[in-house]
Amino acid sequence: MKVVKPKNKVVVSHAAEAVVELSNSSKKELWRNMLRRDTANTIGIHPSPFVALAVGLLAAFLPARTVAATFQAVAAPGGAKVAWGDYNNDGWVDFQAGGTLWRNNGGFTFIPERSLEASGLWGDYNNDGWLDYYAYNNQQLFRSQSGNSFVLTTLPSLPVQASRGASWGDFNNDGFLDLYTGGYENYPDAYYSDVILQNNQGTSFSQTWMQPNDAIVTSGRPRPGRGVTSADFDRDGDLDVYVSNYRLEPNQLHVNGGNGIFSDQAATRGVQGGRWGGTWGHAIGAAWGDFNNDGEIDLFAGHFAHPGQPESQFLRNRGAAGGYTFEDMGQGGVGWQESYASPVVGDYDNDGYLDLYFTAVYSGDHPRLYRNNGDWSFTDVTSIAGLAGLGVTYQAGFADYDNDGDLDLVTEGKLFQNQGNNNHWLKVKLVGDGQSINRDAVGAQVRIDLGNHTLLRQVEFGTGEGNQNESTLHFGLGGHTAPVDLEIFWPGGASQVLFDLPVDQLSTVEFGLMLGDFDIDNQVDGNDFLVWQSNPGVGSLADWQTNYGMSLPSVVVDAVPEPSGFVLIVGCHLLVFIYRKRLLSPDMSRRDLFYTGVDSGVMSLLPK
Repeated sequence: MKVVKPKNKVVVSHAAEAVVELSNSSKKELWRNMLRRDTANTIGIHPSPFVALAVGLLAAFLPARTVAATFQAVAAPGGAKVAWGDYNNDGWVDFQAGGTLWRNNGGFTFIPERSLEASGLWGDYNNDGWLDYYAYNNQQLFRSQSGNSFVLTTLPSLPVQASRGASWGDFNNDGFLDLYTGGYENYPDAYYSDVILQNNQGTSFSQTWMQPNDAIVTSGRPRPGRGVTSADFDRDGDLDVYVSNYRLEPNQLHVNGGNGIFSDQAATRGVQGGRWGGTWGHAIGAAWGDFNNDGEIDLFAGHFAHPGQPESQFLRNRGAAGGYTFEDMGQGGVGWQESYASPVVGDYDNDGYLDLYFTAVYSGDHPRLYRNNGDWSFTDVTSIAGLAGLGVTYQAGFADYDNDGDLDLVTEGKLFQNQGNNNHWLKVKLVGDGQSINRDAVGAQVRIDLGNHTLLRQVEFGTGEGNQNESTLHFGLGGHTAPVDLEIFWPGGASQVLFDLPVDQLSTVEFGLMLGDFDIDNQVDGNDFLVWQSNPGVGSLADWQTNYGMSLPSVVVDAVPEPSGFVLIVGCHLLVFIYRKRLLSPDMSRRDLFYTGVDSGVMSLLPK
């Protein structure tokens, strides 16, 4: 049995433990300012006092990727969709599949805890720190009782009797998760509208929007939606929603104008789906991801395609310079199969590039794993990776269930353990304050700059057609071994930078107020210095540096750093800054496991 040495788990706690009082009432008004997006001059903190202040230049490229990774089937939890989520907060991600909630028992076994409606998504809608569960197939919401049980909660009566997917997201940036539910069909007699349920501060939901009938495209009926997935693709601080529509209908990109007011801009942005003979594709699911490592979130639009119909597309986000429109990059090597269905993306081999796993649903077709070559081309590695011969399924979701740093996979009713390779990695768990930021930090994005490559990941609750990946962000780093800097964009536009996080570990970052952020724009910069300096007797820039910054060769007023975050321990008393840190040694080890079947209801994952 191979064992990897346990990695340090660093928890970067960013909770508000101290409040800086301003000296007059006019300045106190600043505490009520709205957060705004401004990423300039943000400098973060060190994850532990044992990390060097500077590590020199980061690698200018991701090292060559020469070591393959493979999967091994280790359990058979059942079919339908999959939703990964740590429902009991024990640090080991669990999942729902096949109508059963499977509890992760330390990475060795999965224990069936209870029946739970098949086809649903996890999301902490009341910000109590425990994941709740929405079953989109029958529009039922189950509230968690501190991870011990679930209670059915009342929802408004919805005009949806058939649904294949949904997406959680704080669409109006009030700190609580709202819900976009896709409406499907009872073909050929009935078609159902998509709806948005607005969260009323964690107490109830109200329907605030319903998809209108589209007489031009569908002769007066709603478009039959399949997959629903959300992302802040235009980097304006609010979540946008992409809907994959079936029956040769155009897909929809609902762009959030702020406060949850949407407009369909799929046509102008270039993401309606491939056009063929006056129609679009049979879209089933889509997946967001930065496929070319330029720091912009791209889109893979998956298509079920009868011969001659539009095939799947990789769509490159042109970024701010291109007005956040998308360029069609074609199939990228994803070979044609008629019944492609639900896609999911993740860096399965930890080489720094997002790969694609794509299910299929016709007999004779098979799911495929495509490895990203880094140049908008993808190579079919299904057989090499140990996933050949899988059959009909809509199920696909990535998670690191054994906490060894690589992504495992549930698909076709089976759990596949990633056997890994020697590449490096970093995992980041973001936690909102449950007030201005939803507890799950859904919609947050994290970037790692590696010279001429920028890795981007986002927290999303819903991908493909109704599946859900683990919410902890996973970065493959290839051969990169030096500490990395994280740039975090929280929902609503707040941002921060954390410096010098060691690789091969899990870091948890909690959102909170920043020490020295006197104008409450969630940045510590020269504007805060000017506000601070206006107080009587506060001193000079040097005093500011001493109290709120760290020593730098040169400092200018408009680039004042955030606090270094070092913790002083004097006489066993902790001087608490607004950044609190803990250095933990988790019980993390690597296991080679094999499938032993389901014995007495327990999925056994035993060492070789």
